[in-house]
Amino acid sequence: MTEPRALVMRRSIILWIGTAIVVGFNLFAALRQEPSTTYAALVLTGSLAVFAIGFGIWAARTLTKRQP
Repeated sequence: MTEPRALVMRRSIILWIGTAIVVGFNLFAALRQEPSTTYAALVLTGSLAVFAIGFGIWAARTLTKRQP
């Protein structure tokens, strides 16, 4: 079985990449200053926040689970 810490670290890479993409899109929306782009950036940021909370819960459960 894979060590839980290694599993969480591998899966967190997806979260880091997603965060970089969202930050880039937020910068793009700030430069464009169009309401539709700003709303899209807000929706994307909120979606990432929900995903990150879920990831944090999953990671905590994975790291605190007793190994057989």
